[in-house]
Amino acid sequence: MRWLLASLLALSEPAAPRDEPAAASTERARDRVAVAPIELRGETEIEQREQLEAALIEGLRRAGFAVVALDAGAAADCASSASGCSQRARDELGATHLLRTRVVVAERDYGVTLELASVDDDARERVSQEDECSICGLEEVRVMLAAQGPQLRGQLDARREQARLEEERQRRLAAQRDALARQPVIVVHSAPAGALVTIDGEVAGHTPLERRSTAGAHVVAVSLAGHVPEERELVLERGVTQRLDITLRSGRLPPTAFSRQLLITGSVSVSLGVAALGVMASGLSLGRAAERDGERLVDAGVAAGNTGIELTDALADTRHRGRQGNTLAIAGGVVAGVLLTAGAALIGVSTTDRARRVASTVNLAAGPGSWGLSLSGRF
Repeated sequence: MRWLLASLLALSEPAAPRDEPAAASTERARDRVAVAPIELRGETEIEQREQLEAALIEGLRRAGFAVVALDAGAAADCASSASGCSQRARDELGATHLLRTRVVVAERDYGVTLELASVDDDARERVSQEDECSICGLEEVRVMLAAQGPQLRGQLDARREQARLEEERQRRLAAQRDALARQPVIVVHSAPAGALVTIDGEVAGHTPLERRSTAGAHVVAVSLAGHVPEERELVLERGVTQRLDITLRSGRLPPTAFSRQLLITGSVSVSLGVAALGVMASGLSLGRAAERDGERLVDAGVAAGNTGIELTDALADTRHRGRQGNTLAIAGGVVAGVLLTAGAALIGVSTTDRARRVASTVNLAAGPGSWGLSLSGRF
Protein backbone atom coordinates (compact mmCIF):
# COMPACT_ATOMS: atom_id res chain seq x y z
CA MET A 1 0.00 0.00 0.00
CA ARG A 2 1.17 3.52 -0.80
CA TRP A 3 1.16 4.67 2.81
CA LEU A 4 3.57 1.89 3.70
CA LEU A 5 6.08 3.54 1.36
CA ALA A 6 5.77 6.95 3.04
CA SER A 7 8.51 8.15 5.34
CA LEU A 8 8.04 7.22 9.00
CA LEU A 9 10.40 9.95 10.12
CA ALA A 10 7.45 12.09 11.15
CA LEU A 11 6.58 9.46 13.75
CA SER A 12 10.07 8.81 15.02
CA GLU A 13 10.01 11.84 17.36
CA PRO A 14 7.57 12.18 20.25
CA ALA A 15 4.44 13.99 19.16
CA ALA A 16 3.73 17.22 21.02
CA PRO A 17 0.56 17.14 23.10
CA ARG A 18 -2.38 19.15 21.86
CA ASP A 19 -2.25 21.65 24.68
CA GLU A 20 1.51 22.27 24.49
CA PRO A 21 2.35 25.99 24.21
CA ALA A 22 4.01 26.71 20.89
CA ALA A 23 5.71 30.08 21.52
CA ALA A 24 8.99 29.19 19.82
CA SER A 25 7.23 27.65 16.82
CA THR A 26 4.93 30.66 16.59
CA GLU A 27 7.89 33.01 16.15
CA ARG A 28 9.22 30.95 13.26
CA ALA A 29 5.91 29.88 11.74
CA ARG A 30 4.09 31.71 9.03
CA ASP A 31 0.61 30.73 10.19
CA ARG A 32 -1.03 29.86 13.49
CA VAL A 33 -3.40 26.93 13.13
CA ALA A 34 -5.94 25.85 15.72
CA VAL A 35 -6.75 22.13 15.28
CA ALA A 36 -10.31 21.21 16.12
CA PRO A 37 -10.82 17.75 17.61
CA ILE A 38 -10.98 15.10 14.92
CA GLU A 39 -14.53 14.07 14.11
CA LEU A 40 -14.53 10.27 14.13
CA ARG A 41 -17.24 8.24 12.50
CA GLY A 42 -17.22 4.50 12.98
CA GLU A 43 -15.83 2.18 15.62
CA THR A 44 -12.79 3.83 17.19
CA GLU A 45 -11.29 4.25 20.61
CA ILE A 46 -10.27 7.37 22.47
CA GLU A 47 -6.62 6.33 22.32
CA GLN A 48 -6.85 6.07 18.56
CA ARG A 49 -8.27 9.60 18.33
CA GLU A 50 -5.37 10.98 20.38
CA GLN A 51 -2.77 9.18 18.27
CA LEU A 52 -4.32 10.36 15.04
CA GLU A 53 -4.49 13.96 16.29
CA ALA A 54 -0.87 13.80 17.41
CA ALA A 55 0.22 12.57 13.96
CA LEU A 56 -1.82 15.30 12.27
CA ILE A 57 -0.34 18.03 14.48
CA GLU A 58 3.21 16.79 13.93
CA GLY A 59 2.68 16.89 10.16
CA LEU A 60 1.39 20.44 10.38
CA ARG A 61 4.42 21.57 12.37
CA ARG A 62 6.81 19.96 9.91
CA ALA A 63 5.02 21.88 7.12
CA GLY A 64 5.77 25.19 8.84
CA PHE A 65 2.48 25.75 10.65
CA ALA A 66 2.42 26.86 14.27
CA VAL A 67 -0.19 24.79 16.12
CA VAL A 68 -2.04 26.45 18.98
CA ALA A 69 -3.92 24.51 21.64
CA LEU A 70 -7.67 24.56 22.06
CA ASP A 71 -8.97 24.39 25.61
CA ALA A 72 -11.97 22.28 26.58
CA GLY A 73 -14.42 25.13 26.05
CA ALA A 74 -13.11 25.90 22.57
CA ALA A 75 -13.19 22.20 21.71
CA ALA A 76 -16.83 22.10 22.79
CA ASP A 77 -17.59 25.11 20.60
CA CYS A 78 -15.96 23.35 17.65
CA ALA A 79 -18.25 20.38 18.17
CA SER A 80 -21.35 22.58 18.15
CA SER A 81 -20.56 25.61 16.03
CA ALA A 82 -17.87 26.20 13.42
CA SER A 83 -18.24 29.97 13.64
CA GLY A 84 -17.98 29.97 17.41
CA CYS A 85 -14.90 27.78 17.23
CA SER A 86 -13.23 30.15 14.72
CA GLN A 87 -14.06 33.20 16.83
CA ARG A 88 -12.57 31.76 20.01
CA ALA A 89 -9.50 30.51 18.15
CA ARG A 90 -8.93 34.01 16.81
CA ASP A 91 -9.77 36.09 19.88
CA GLU A 92 -8.31 33.92 22.64
CA LEU A 93 -5.47 32.08 20.91
CA GLY A 94 -4.45 34.47 18.15
CA ALA A 95 -4.97 31.75 15.55
CA THR A 96 -5.07 32.67 11.87
CA HIS A 97 -6.61 29.40 10.65
CA LEU A 98 -8.81 26.61 11.91
CA LEU A 99 -8.37 23.00 10.77
CA ARG A 100 -11.36 20.70 10.92
CA THR A 101 -10.81 16.99 10.22
CA ARG A 102 -13.24 14.12 9.74
CA VAL A 103 -12.16 10.48 9.74
CA VAL A 104 -14.66 7.84 8.62
CA VAL A 105 -13.87 4.23 9.64
CA ALA A 106 -15.52 1.23 8.01
CA GLU A 107 -13.82 -1.93 9.32
CA ARG A 108 -10.24 -1.37 8.04
CA ASP A 109 -11.03 1.29 5.47
CA TYR A 110 -10.35 4.91 6.42
CA GLY A 111 -11.53 8.07 4.66
CA VAL A 112 -10.10 11.45 5.65
CA THR A 113 -11.54 14.90 4.87
CA LEU A 114 -9.71 18.06 5.94
CA GLU A 115 -10.65 21.73 5.67
CA LEU A 116 -8.23 24.52 6.52
CA ALA A 117 -9.95 27.89 6.64
CA SER A 118 -9.12 31.41 7.75
CA VAL A 119 -10.72 32.40 11.05
CA ASP A 120 -11.72 35.64 9.27
CA ASP A 121 -13.58 33.65 6.62
CA ASP A 122 -11.22 34.78 3.86
CA ALA A 123 -12.04 32.67 0.81
CA ARG A 124 -8.47 33.05 -0.47
CA GLU A 125 -7.21 31.28 2.68
CA ARG A 126 -9.49 28.25 2.40
CA VAL A 127 -8.21 24.87 1.18
CA SER A 128 -9.54 21.35 1.54
CA GLN A 129 -8.60 17.83 0.54
CA GLU A 130 -9.71 14.25 0.82
CA ASP A 131 -7.72 11.04 1.14
CA GLU A 132 -8.36 7.39 1.87
CA CYS A 133 -6.57 4.28 2.96
CA SER A 134 -8.03 0.82 2.25
CA ILE A 135 -7.38 -2.16 4.46
CA CYS A 136 -5.11 -0.13 6.70
CA GLY A 137 -3.85 -0.38 10.23
CA LEU A 138 -3.49 2.41 12.75
CA GLU A 139 0.15 3.07 11.86
CA GLU A 140 -0.67 3.54 8.20
CA VAL A 141 -3.45 5.97 9.03
CA ARG A 142 -1.07 7.92 11.27
CA VAL A 143 1.42 8.21 8.41
CA MET A 144 -1.39 9.33 6.11
CA LEU A 145 -2.49 12.05 8.55
CA ALA A 146 1.10 13.19 9.13
CA ALA A 147 1.43 13.72 5.36
CA GLN A 148 -1.61 16.01 5.24
CA GLY A 149 0.30 18.99 6.66
CA PRO A 150 2.71 19.36 3.70
CA GLN A 151 -0.13 18.84 1.27
CA LEU A 152 -2.23 21.54 2.93
CA ARG A 153 0.81 23.82 2.96
CA GLY A 154 1.29 23.30 -0.78
CA GLN A 155 -2.35 24.09 -1.51
CA LEU A 156 -2.35 27.15 0.72
CA ASP A 157 0.84 28.52 -0.82
CA ALA A 158 -0.58 27.95 -4.29
CA ARG A 159 -3.78 29.81 -3.39
CA ARG A 160 -1.76 32.69 -1.95
CA GLU A 161 0.45 32.88 -5.03
CA GLN A 162 -2.64 32.89 -7.20
CA ALA A 163 -4.14 35.67 -5.09
CA ARG A 164 -0.86 37.61 -5.21
CA LEU A 165 -0.71 37.37 -8.99
CA GLU A 166 -4.35 38.45 -9.25
CA GLU A 167 -3.73 41.44 -6.97
CA GLU A 168 -0.69 42.39 -9.03
CA ARG A 169 -2.74 42.13 -12.21
CA GLN A 170 -5.45 44.30 -10.67
CA ARG A 171 -2.81 46.87 -9.63
CA ARG A 172 -1.47 46.98 -13.17
CA LEU A 173 -4.96 47.40 -14.57
CA ALA A 174 -5.67 50.16 -12.06
CA ALA A 175 -2.41 51.90 -13.02
CA GLN A 176 -3.33 51.64 -16.71
CA ARG A 177 -6.80 53.01 -16.02
CA ASP A 178 -5.29 55.85 -14.01
CA ALA A 179 -2.81 56.66 -16.77
CA LEU A 180 -5.61 56.54 -19.34
CA ALA A 181 -7.80 58.76 -17.19
CA ARG A 182 -4.97 61.31 -16.90
CA GLN A 183 -4.52 61.57 -20.66
CA PRO A 184 -5.80 64.86 -22.12
CA VAL A 185 -9.04 64.65 -24.07
CA ILE A 186 -10.01 66.76 -27.09
CA VAL A 187 -13.73 67.21 -27.72
CA VAL A 188 -14.57 68.87 -31.04
CA HIS A 189 -18.03 69.98 -32.11
CA SER A 190 -18.85 71.84 -35.31
CA ALA A 191 -21.88 73.51 -36.80
CA PRO A 192 -22.80 71.93 -39.11
CA ALA A 193 -21.70 68.51 -37.84
CA GLY A 194 -19.85 65.92 -39.91
CA ALA A 195 -16.79 68.07 -40.56
CA LEU A 196 -13.41 66.40 -41.03
CA VAL A 197 -11.02 66.90 -38.08
CA THR A 198 -7.25 66.64 -38.34
CA ILE A 199 -4.89 66.89 -35.37
CA ASP A 200 -1.33 67.87 -36.21
CA GLY A 201 -2.01 66.97 -39.84
CA GLU A 202 -3.36 63.47 -39.12
CA VAL A 203 -7.01 62.60 -39.72
CA ALA A 204 -8.75 62.09 -36.38
CA GLY A 205 -12.36 61.59 -37.52
CA HIS A 206 -15.52 63.63 -38.04
CA THR A 207 -17.42 65.87 -35.68
CA PRO A 208 -18.71 65.39 -33.08
CA LEU A 209 -15.37 63.94 -32.01
CA GLU A 210 -13.89 62.93 -28.66
CA ARG A 211 -10.32 61.70 -28.69
CA ARG A 212 -7.50 61.18 -26.20
CA SER A 213 -4.20 62.79 -27.04
CA THR A 214 -0.88 63.70 -25.50
CA ALA A 215 -0.06 66.68 -23.34
CA GLY A 216 1.42 69.67 -25.13
CA ALA A 217 0.68 71.91 -28.09
CA HIS A 218 -1.48 70.66 -30.96
CA VAL A 219 -3.02 72.12 -34.12
CA VAL A 220 -6.64 71.16 -34.78
CA ALA A 221 -8.11 71.81 -38.23
CA VAL A 222 -11.81 71.43 -39.14
CA SER A 223 -13.05 71.40 -42.74
CA LEU A 224 -16.29 70.70 -44.58
CA ALA A 225 -17.13 70.91 -48.26
CA GLY A 226 -18.73 74.24 -49.15
CA HIS A 227 -17.45 75.90 -45.97
CA VAL A 228 -14.41 77.90 -45.00
CA PRO A 229 -12.03 75.67 -42.99
CA GLU A 230 -11.01 76.65 -39.48
CA GLU A 231 -7.82 75.99 -37.56
CA ARG A 232 -7.06 76.24 -33.83
CA GLU A 233 -3.93 75.85 -31.71
CA LEU A 234 -4.47 74.14 -28.34
CA VAL A 235 -2.22 73.37 -25.37
CA LEU A 236 -3.44 70.20 -23.64
CA GLU A 237 -2.77 69.33 -19.99
CA ARG A 238 -2.84 65.93 -18.30
CA GLY A 239 -6.21 65.01 -16.88
CA VAL A 240 -7.96 67.95 -18.56
CA THR A 241 -10.70 67.76 -21.20
CA GLN A 242 -10.41 70.52 -23.81
CA ARG A 243 -13.65 71.35 -25.68
CA LEU A 244 -13.61 73.07 -29.04
CA ASP A 245 -16.82 74.44 -30.60
CA ILE A 246 -16.46 75.75 -34.17
CA THR A 247 -19.07 77.34 -36.40
CA LEU A 248 -18.08 76.91 -40.03
CA ARG A 249 -18.86 79.74 -42.43
CA SER A 250 -20.51 78.68 -45.64
CA GLY A 251 -19.04 80.00 -48.90
CA ARG A 252 -15.97 79.46 -50.98
CA LEU A 253 -12.41 80.10 -50.03
CA PRO A 254 -10.95 83.46 -51.00
CA PRO A 255 -8.45 83.47 -53.88
CA THR A 256 -4.84 82.81 -52.99
CA ALA A 257 -1.58 83.60 -54.75
CA PHE A 258 -1.56 80.11 -56.18
CA SER A 259 -5.13 80.22 -57.50
CA ARG A 260 -4.47 83.65 -59.01
CA GLN A 261 -1.36 82.34 -60.71
CA LEU A 262 -3.40 79.47 -62.13
CA LEU A 263 -6.00 81.95 -63.40
CA ILE A 264 -3.34 84.16 -65.01
CA THR A 265 -1.59 81.21 -66.59
CA GLY A 266 -4.88 79.84 -67.93
CA SER A 267 -5.78 83.25 -69.36
CA VAL A 268 -2.39 83.57 -71.09
CA SER A 269 -2.81 80.07 -72.48
CA VAL A 270 -6.25 80.94 -73.85
CA SER A 271 -4.86 84.15 -75.40
CA LEU A 272 -2.06 82.23 -77.09
CA GLY A 273 -4.62 79.69 -78.26
CA VAL A 274 -6.66 82.49 -79.85
CA ALA A 275 -3.50 83.75 -81.55
CA ALA A 276 -2.85 80.23 -82.84
CA LEU A 277 -6.37 80.25 -84.27
CA GLY A 278 -5.40 83.44 -86.14
CA VAL A 279 -2.37 81.63 -87.55
CA MET A 280 -4.63 78.79 -88.65
CA ALA A 281 -6.99 81.29 -90.32
CA SER A 282 -4.06 82.93 -92.11
CA GLY A 283 -2.89 79.57 -93.37
CA LEU A 284 -6.34 78.73 -94.64
CA SER A 285 -6.55 82.14 -96.38
CA LEU A 286 -3.12 81.67 -98.00
CA GLY A 287 -4.07 78.25 -99.26
CA ARG A 288 -7.34 79.51 -100.67
CA ALA A 289 -5.60 82.39 -102.50
CA ALA A 290 -3.02 79.98 -104.00
CA GLU A 291 -5.88 77.76 -105.19
CA ARG A 292 -7.59 80.67 -106.94
CA ASP A 293 -4.32 81.80 -108.60
CA GLY A 294 -3.75 78.29 -109.84
CA GLU A 295 -7.16 78.15 -111.43
CA ARG A 296 -6.53 81.43 -113.29
CA LEU A 297 -3.13 80.23 -114.54
CA VAL A 298 -4.63 77.03 -115.85
CA ASP A 299 -7.37 78.92 -117.72
CA ALA A 300 -4.84 81.36 -119.23
CA GLY A 301 -2.46 78.57 -120.28
CA VAL A 302 -5.17 76.58 -121.94
CA ALA A 303 -6.33 79.67 -123.81
CA ALA A 304 -2.73 80.28 -125.03
CA GLY A 305 -2.37 76.69 -126.14
CA ASN A 306 0.14 75.70 -123.37
CA THR A 307 0.08 72.09 -122.21
CA GLY A 308 2.29 69.59 -120.40
CA ILE A 309 5.56 70.88 -118.93
CA GLU A 310 4.88 74.50 -119.79
CA LEU A 311 1.66 74.47 -117.76
CA THR A 312 3.27 72.61 -114.86
CA ASP A 313 6.14 75.13 -114.60
CA ALA A 314 3.63 77.97 -114.54
CA LEU A 315 1.82 76.37 -111.56
CA ALA A 316 4.98 75.62 -109.43
CA ASP A 317 4.89 78.84 -107.41
CA THR A 318 1.16 78.51 -106.80
CA ARG A 319 1.56 74.97 -105.47
CA HIS A 320 4.37 76.10 -103.12
CA ARG A 321 2.22 78.86 -101.65
CA GLY A 322 -0.62 76.38 -101.21
CA ARG A 323 1.54 73.95 -99.25
CA GLN A 324 2.72 76.78 -96.97
CA GLY A 325 -0.87 77.80 -96.29
CA ASN A 326 -1.89 74.23 -95.45
CA THR A 327 1.07 73.80 -93.07
CA LEU A 328 0.24 77.02 -91.22
CA ALA A 329 -3.39 76.03 -90.94
CA ILE A 330 -2.63 72.57 -89.53
CA ALA A 331 0.03 73.79 -87.08
CA GLY A 332 -2.12 76.69 -85.92
CA GLY A 333 -5.10 74.38 -85.36
CA VAL A 334 -3.13 71.84 -83.30
CA VAL A 335 -1.43 74.48 -81.14
CA ALA A 336 -4.70 76.34 -80.66
CA GLY A 337 -6.46 73.18 -79.50
CA VAL A 338 -3.76 72.39 -76.92
CA LEU A 339 -3.52 75.94 -75.57
CA LEU A 340 -7.24 76.51 -75.38
CA THR A 341 -7.82 73.17 -73.60
CA ALA A 342 -5.02 73.75 -71.11
CA GLY A 343 -6.09 77.32 -70.48
CA ALA A 344 -9.70 76.38 -69.84
CA ALA A 345 -8.61 73.61 -67.44
CA LEU A 346 -6.31 75.96 -65.48
CA ILE A 347 -9.02 78.61 -65.22
CA GLY A 348 -11.49 76.01 -63.99
CA VAL A 349 -9.08 74.59 -61.41
CA SER A 350 -8.20 78.06 -60.12
CA THR A 351 -11.76 78.56 -58.90
CA THR A 352 -11.88 75.36 -56.78
CA ASP A 353 -11.37 75.26 -53.00
CA ARG A 354 -8.70 72.62 -53.41
CA ALA A 355 -6.56 74.98 -55.49
CA ARG A 356 -7.10 77.73 -52.94
CA ARG A 357 -5.70 75.53 -50.16
CA VAL A 358 -2.42 74.93 -51.99
CA ALA A 359 0.70 76.91 -51.20
CA SER A 360 2.62 76.95 -54.46
CA THR A 361 4.03 79.03 -57.29
CA VAL A 362 3.42 79.00 -61.02
CA ASN A 363 5.94 80.50 -63.43
CA LEU A 364 5.30 81.30 -67.05
CA ALA A 365 8.38 81.90 -69.20
CA ALA A 366 8.10 83.32 -72.70
CA GLY A 367 10.62 84.70 -75.14
CA PRO A 368 11.39 85.09 -78.79
CA GLY A 369 10.72 81.75 -80.43
CA SER A 370 9.97 79.83 -77.19
CA TRP A 371 7.75 79.75 -74.12
CA GLY A 372 7.36 77.46 -71.07
CA LEU A 373 5.21 76.72 -68.01
CA SER A 374 6.50 75.46 -64.66
CA LEU A 375 4.47 74.42 -61.57
CA SER A 376 5.68 73.69 -58.04
CA GLY A 377 3.38 73.12 -55.11
CA ARG A 378 2.91 71.91 -51.52
CA PHE A 379 -0.41 70.12 -50.99
